[in-house]
Amino acid sequence: MLKPEYKIKILVACHKSDTAIYQNDIYMPIQVGKALHANVELGFQCDNTGDNISEKNDSYCELTAIYWAWKNLKDIDYIGLCHYRRYFDFFKKHYQSSITVKTNPLHTYKHSNKLLIEKLDNVDIALAKPISNPYNLFQDYASNHNGLDMKVIEKIIADLYPNYVNSFREIIYFNNNISPYNMFVMRWELFDNYCNWLFSILNRAEKDIDITSYNPYQKRIWGFIAERLLNVYVEYQNSMQNNLKINHYSVLLINDDKTPESKIKTFIRNLRYKISFALTTPRQR
Repeated sequence: MLKPEYKIKILVACHKSDTAIYQNDIYMPIQVGKALHANVELGFQCDNTGDNISEKNDSYCELTAIYWAWKNLKDIDYIGLCHYRRYFDFFKKHYQSSITVKTNPLHTYKHSNKLLIEKLDNVDIALAKPISNPYNLFQDYASNHNGLDMKVIEKIIADLYPNYVNSFREIIYFNNNISPYNMFVMRWELFDNYCNWLFSILNRAEKDIDITSYNPYQKRIWGFIAERLLNVYVEYQNSMQNNLKINHYSVLLINDDKTPESKIKTFIRNLRYKISFALTTPRQR
């Protein structure tokens, strides 16, 4: 059971000023990629202080915030990550994996340390409610990125952490669901273990995967891969610890601009998924 004096810190990754950014004694906005954008001042904690990898933000995305927290925060019992327009809804149950809202409802919630402790009581890991794809996570990755990169990651895990291979294959090749966005809240002990595991894999991957020819979007590779690896890590930990308590929460997607353009982008993305699924699925004779 969580003690009332336990301290929870949830990072809010942001790269620009926004009215949706939430801040109190629990939620801590952190400006990511500060080393690459020295002239941008948001007035928040930056990821380029202390031990950091801020200069890698173009390829590590929100992972630079995770790394900063791992190396620089002290005396934290629970640590988490969300985004300036993506937050967990700890206080309402939704059927959907995500809910689009026009304003940030967290401003009306009383997110005190005490209330959140009550919600996370006996919870070891909190994740985003899974999104279900019509195909496995390898096909999903390969339809949007270079699938060979995921094969390299598999080899690295087999080399560095062979005990994780079965969990990797279960999640990547035999599973259609993913808890997205690199969002989580977990006990610090698990977080410390996760970061040691994750960043050692990515450090090796940086040497084994050449991304110099990738466009700016594809160069966000380590953020994309970590999104899958978080699910692998949790799967493995769950298989090793019978009493591990994992809760899933819907994500609040804050979008104040529901324009036709945004709807068109959603339609195109869904159409692309359907086409890639048709091309990668063997036809039955």
